[in-house]
Amino acid sequence: MDYTKITPLPRNRRPSILFRVEHSGNSSFRVKNSGNSSFNKNDSMLSRNFQDPDQNPLPPTHKNFHAHLAWDHTPTPFLSFFNTWSEALKRRNWLLNQKYTGISIIAIKAQTLSNLYSAYEVATLLGYPQDKLGRHRREYLVWGGIPADDYRILAIFDGDGSEKAVSLFGGTVEVVLPGNWARDTVGEDLREKLLEEIYILTGVWDVDIRNYLMECMA
Repeated sequence: MDYTKITPLPRNRRPSILFRVEHSGNSSFRVKNSGNSSFNKNDSMLSRNFQDPDQNPLPPTHKNFHAHLAWDHTPTPFLSFFNTWSEALKRRNWLLNQKYTGISIIAIKAQTLSNLYSAYEVATLLGYPQDKLGRHRREYLVWGGIPADDYRILAIFDGDGSEKAVSLFGGTVEVVLPGNWARDTVGEDLREKLLEEIYILTGVWDVDIRNYLMECMA
């Protein structure tokens, strides 16, 4: 039996921003103690096999990690995220090609997440071969979920529709956005829309975090 110890990432190695991509059939937004997806952005983001770290202090097992890294749709106590916007867009495009609908890209603050693991490092520790390691290189795992009252969710982008390249930095840099979210909105209006989204979800009118999020998406 493999007793390799797998520990969460220390704070100084956690990404500042992470992105999750999901569709209507695997929405993580649900009320605690309910197995039903709610599609309500005011609810918590919970894994399909939710284990509350506050109520269940035992760490996730190797079996939990193997089940999640297999990508075989087995319910696990983890939520997958990516550390780059481009990787999130790749996942979105794959879902579109597979005819999924109701796609969302969710941006969260991750620096203070104590239940965060690097999927690539976990797969390496568990002895995965090189041909399977690559797909986990930019993947991160949140154990349990994201409680609604953490106010960690920054933005939820409607991921349906064609991609649209827009300028968010005064014409110097273009950002690729899902068409539905960026529909009929350009330039300063998009920056304002993103600022309002952050305010709705966090209760804070934070221009600095809006600007940093845009930089992460560029």
